Amino acid sequence: MADQEPAPTIGLSSQDPNSASGFTDTATVNVSWSVTGWTCPSGQTCHLEYCLTQDAPQQSGGQLDCSQTNQNQWQHPLPTTFPLQGPGGTSPNGSTTLYAEYRVFYSSGGNNYFIPSASTSASIIVNLVGPSITLNSPVGLVLDANTGTTQTQLINETSPQWITYSDSTSSNPPESLTVTGYGCTTGALCGSYPSVTISPDSPYLHSLYVLGWQGSDRDTNDSFIYVTAQDQAGNQGSGYSQNGQAVFSLFDPSVSAASVTCAPSVCVDFADQPPNEMMDDSPSSFEYACQSPNPKIYFSGYADPSMRADPLPTSTNLWGTNLWMLYSYPKYQDIASPDCTHTGVVEVHLAESTTAGTTWDAWSSGTPIWPSETFLNGCSLPNNYSGTCYSSHEVANFWPYVNGNSETWYAVHLMYFLEPNTTANSYVQYGCLVTTVATSGSPTTLGWSKGNGPSSCGGTFPNTSSTTSATLPFTTLDAAVPANHQPQGTCVSWGEPAIMVAAAPAGNSGNAAYLAVSCFSNTFTSLGYYVFYSLDLSGLSSWTYYSGPFYYTDLPASSYTNQQGQEANSLTEFDWAARPDGSILAVVTPSYVPAGSGMGFQYGCAAVGFDLLNGFGGLIATVNDTDGSSGIWEELGSNGCTYDPMSNTGIVIVRHLINSGLTSPFNPLEYQLYSLIDTGVLP
Repeated sequence: MADQEPAPTIGLSSQDPNSASGFTDTATVNVSWSVTGWTCPSGQTCHLEYCLTQDAPQQSGGQLDCSQTNQNQWQHPLPTTFPLQGPGGTSPNGSTTLYAEYRVFYSSGGNNYFIPSASTSASIIVNLVGPSITLNSPVGLVLDANTGTTQTQLINETSPQWITYSDSTSSNPPESLTVTGYGCTTGALCGSYPSVTISPDSPYLHSLYVLGWQGSDRDTNDSFIYVTAQDQAGNQGSGYSQNGQAVFSLFDPSVSAASVTCAPSVCVDFADQPPNEMMDDSPSSFEYACQSPNPKIYFSGYADPSMRADPLPTSTNLWGTNLWMLYSYPKYQDIASPDCTHTGVVEVHLAESTTAGTTWDAWSSGTPIWPSETFLNGCSLPNNYSGTCYSSHEVANFWPYVNGNSETWYAVHLMYFLEPNTTANSYVQYGCLVTTVATSGSPTTLGWSKGNGPSSCGGTFPNTSSTTSATLPFTTLDAAVPANHQPQGTCVSWGEPAIMVAAAPAGNSGNAAYLAVSCFSNTFTSLGYYVFYSLDLSGLSSWTYYSGPFYYTDLPASSYTNQQGQEANSLTEFDWAARPDGSILAVVTPSYVPAGSGMGFQYGCAAVGFDLLNGFGGLIATVNDTDGSSGIWEELGSNGCTYDPMSNTGIVIVRHLINSGLTSPFNPLEYQLYSLIDTGVLP
């Protein structure tokens, strides 16, 4: 008979059936044994006794430090559970090893005999603390934090949507998480969507794509979202929108397009005049008009937004869902001029949201991405002008493109230059578009610092190793339009652009940058939107015609309702977004532009399907804003929109107030206030 029996085989498992193999969320674990090949001396009656311990083997023979004489350390029959402990009797955490040995026991001649076995071990990862998960979108919109009044979101039930969330886990080593989203009715009846499993190989977690929204998983009565996160140990965390209260309703645009008209106290106004200004970026202050009685005049607020989710997970964007927003920042330049002139200029600022758009914070305390600057060289303006001039930057639009672990941001905006005491309408035609490629992985490097900008469209751009900006002259786009697609008129300028990266046109490999831009007449009436593309993703050095023109008449008939005497005759403020399945939608503003004197009008925004080659598709939603009917009010209509499918805001619209009480010698347009409004429509 051998002096030592063979080692047993043991297995450890959780008492929670939800735990994955090798993990437990219970301190007491199940123990399974397999003992083969043991022997009993001839003529003896034997049984097996077992020793389980978290102590490592101590004896030179490889056995455990189980006393062969202390019967309390040995058990018979086979133990099937074991309570794990941490150091000093604390709760166990992390990888824990259990050692096992058995011995053959028999009695002979009044003496007890033991034949030990070799020791063995098994490990299991213990995690008694579950993950936490917070739902970021859609969670409804809080109108009044004091009363809890909410603004109901409207969600297109026929298109895929994102559920965005953030979570954390204290497990060590890291564990995979399985995240599941549920669409629930107010009766707490929840249908699950396909879950996603996040591997511990990637330290960052992603938003959850709701594939199941489009089928039997969808309940048209769904009104809030419930999310769960389960780790491999079986622990669960969960998150609700507004504690399980109804926060949205679904709509089917093929039956009836959504329609929302915002107004004060109806929609969330997240960036306005104090005390509701953009965090760390107060709007520009008022000035006093030069003529008596010197009323206050404003060119202030936040306009022309372009909102994009940042898809590359980083240490500061853990879930790839942070939002960035470029916006126009209007202000009066020339404030201290001795001749008492006030020149309205625009610069572009940047803000970030880590809460799906619920809160925003301006980048670098409102430092401009593209600042308005003062020059003394005439800025190459016509008539050999050589005096003081100002740069102005507006209607910026951008797009992120991720290739592997690198991220590039593409942007386009309008740049023009003004003489003192003039307006943009007279000088945009002497401006240009500016394209920018930033390979740094952040939109914060798209622009340039004050004092480094060009003093004309032909000037020198302060490019760096990671940022390339270039002029896109209007004449370049003129020349790119083929003869059979010429506009019905002359393009005096091009503007209101949007940019994106998508699959290159047929016959080309890889991806391309696409530019949607409007051809404007001398009255700033759109002669149609055109789409161009560039295969040069490193510098956008050349552009080729792709499609268009697309007119306001190409929009579905129900996209707007004409006002008598101000019938729509133009398109402006174009933006686009890509849904989770890659389909594109556009938000665009039909407008009336007077042929001569008189006031124009913008008809809110229409959200429509969009195809890069074929243009506008079916109507999904209309959004508008109405603030007042006289005095300081939206006499010109609202002022453009933006949308990103990862935002909780829905479509963001611009409220545009003027003071119709300012009469000659004053101008109502000397008093303009812009603010950003959440409509809550997710098309």
